[in-house]
Amino acid sequence: MPRFSPGSLCVHDKYLYVADRSSKGLGILVFNEQCEIIDWFRNSLLKEVLAMHIDPDINKLYILTTAQDENNKRKRPLIASMDLCHSS
Repeated sequence: MPRFSPGSLCVHDKYLYVADRSSKGLGILVFNEQCEIIDWFRNSLLKEVLAMHIDPDINKLYILTTAQDENNKRKRPLIASMDLCHSS
């Protein structure tokens, strides 16, 4: 079984979205009701996942992460988003 290091999570309809902080890089895994991975994604912008939220009205996942400022000296908050393709 591949290594899995769970982080932040949120639930939408019958799907569980879990941040994976494994050594292969940060990503988001999507599990169904049987706890099977049905989807996943990685994004180079994601250095850490501080929180996740789903807006069911517009079917969008929001991810609170951080980014380095232009001088690479300070982290600043960054909100990334993605459309959800799963429906009930």
